Amino acid sequence: MAIARRIKDKIRAETGLTASVGVAPNKFLAKLASDLKKPDGLAVITEADKVEMLAPLPVSKMWGVGKVTEKRLHELGLRTIGDIQRIPVDELRELLGNSAEHLRALAFGEDDRDVETESETKSISSEHTFDDDTADLGQIRKCLLEQCEEVGVRLRREQLAARTVQLKLRYADFTTLTRRKTLATPTQDEMTLYEVAVRLLSAERIQNKRIRLIGVGGSNLVPPEAQTDLFDQTAQKRTRLARAVDDLRAKLGSKAIKRGSSLS
Repeated sequence: MAIARRIKDKIRAETGLTASVGVAPNKFLAKLASDLKKPDGLAVITEADKVEMLAPLPVSKMWGVGKVTEKRLHELGLRTIGDIQRIPVDELRELLGNSAEHLRALAFGEDDRDVETESETKSISSEHTFDDDTADLGQIRKCLLEQCEEVGVRLRREQLAARTVQLKLRYADFTTLTRRKTLATPTQDEMTLYEVAVRLLSAERIQNKRIRLIGVGGSNLVPPEAQTDLFDQTAQKRTRLARAVDDLRAKLGSKAIKRGSSLS
């Protein structure tokens, strides 16, 4: 509390602006607390009172629950965080699939994410410069797939999803261009990233053009919405596969398993 008051006082002294600050045992609850008494508030959520405090709040207050997910949860009769608290975990898993544990943990005020003191991640990308400029479309797509895998792993590790996919190309004459596509639903799935990147690549009609550098990235980053897993069976299977691959790479090394492209 003393640190929080000093932060508020310093902001006011140096900028003349008010600030709302939240104090809590973890990142999710601290952010929630900072929203409770705007525009010039100081709110505290303790370990002892977190469950009771969360219960009456709408599900939209949970980290990662956007408008689409909120609508789906309402359709299931889950309007408050307390509604999620009261459902047995097995029943919740039947309703919500892979996202049950994540949402239930938040409903009880549990969040094990580290507090990062560096600047917020704005984008996650991967670039590769070929040893020799190439017009080999198979080689270019293979490289693109590997880059999308890297970006997908980093998005999942940082618990982020990309609304925008970016493709970067540099030709042999050093002409450089970027192309972007904003998605209807944010993603952290490498195959979704790859499919979008390939479409962007195809639109450039690069046949017989020699490429020096290729890069792919995800930007416009947001928390991954539970809806992307809950109600799309294809997305659900991809998520399970991606997490299994992440676990294998963590145990056996980053090059222990590679995907094959399913796109021509």
